[in-house]
Amino acid sequence: EALEQVKAQGKMVFVDCYTTWCGPCKMMTEEVFPQKEAGDFFNAHFVNVKFDMEKGEGPALAKRYGIRAFPTFLILRPDGSVYHKLLGSGEADAFLRRVQEGMVEENSTGYLDRLYEEGNRDKAFLSRYIQSLLSIYEENKAKEVSAVLLGLLDESEKVDSSYWFIFESPALTKKGTDHFKYLVDHREEFIRSLGKTKVDNKLYAVYYN
Repeated sequence: EALEQVKAQGKMVFVDCYTTWCGPCKMMTEEVFPQKEAGDFFNAHFVNVKFDMEKGEGPALAKRYGIRAFPTFLILRPDGSVYHKLLGSGEADAFLRRVQEGMVEENSTGYLDRLYEEGNRDKAFLSRYIQSLLSIYEENKAKEVSAVLLGLLDESEKVDSSYWFIFESPALTKKGTDHFKYLVDHREEFIRSLGKTKVDNKLYAVYYN
């Protein structure tokens, strides 16, 4: 019904994906969305709906849109595809800025997805895409893209600080992964590039876990 409304109104759908036990979800419902500034903004730009991800249509929506953490917020195009996805709560001003930034197409998760699927393999783009995926807990996709990126780098680039975020990430580089094996096998090169403390802190964290 919301998608039908936006087709007529020229808007998009904003979906609040919540659970009853999620504290940050309650904070958004009780403290952020009721504020006039927030209400004016969301009502002007979206048709707004919310779904309990554990009841009714919620589980099917969670599966369809890959909802793994709460609160998750979706901005959907009139055809139901994802324009942008955000995770986590925040104070009204900061949250509105995050939504406004996501409404700019070049920043949206849907735009980044499309560029990747169309074959964009620019290193800077892939770095940005991986970090965007990690921010919304799309860890499997982030692993795939990080493997593609590392495959494009020469040995000196792999140990450069520009790509350390891949090896530093707990989601991408943990015991048993190819990334971790590479880090161990090339520890001395990483130390020369990044310093012993940073590299050994990462190794310690993995082994400690």
